[in-house]
Amino acid sequence: MAVLCEESSSVRINGRHELKNILDIIQDTVEHVTSIFPSDTNLTCTFTAHADANTWSAWTEIADSAATKLSASFITCHGHITAMGIETLSEADAIYMIEIAWGAAKTLITSGRFAGATKFQTPQTI
Repeated sequence: MAVLCEESSSVRINGRHELKNILDIIQDTVEHVTSIFPSDTNLTCTFTAHADANTWSAWTEIADSAATKLSASFITCHGHITAMGIETLSEADAIYMIEIAWGAAKTLITSGRFAGATKFQTPQTI
């Protein structure tokens, strides 16, 4: 276990094994490979909103159209979500909100809000 000493802002490392673990975490932080999910252009990932407005749908695990789960992307290495792109919205005049969480406790990672193409009007010049 590493112990942070608040008054001196130093870390006490107990043994080589712990030092290696800390160095591995630092290495994971400074080097990475960017991946896209779904990983193939013929795959899709559909999020389904609740039928009633202003009502959250049930929690579900994110998976692509080939049933590959997003969590499988993190099996071989640590990962994080840097960005999320929405390609189309089924309702052009609606606003959608999404929350992404992990674990049984549903620990929130990120949230987003997406507006359909006609939800907001471009200001008209006179």
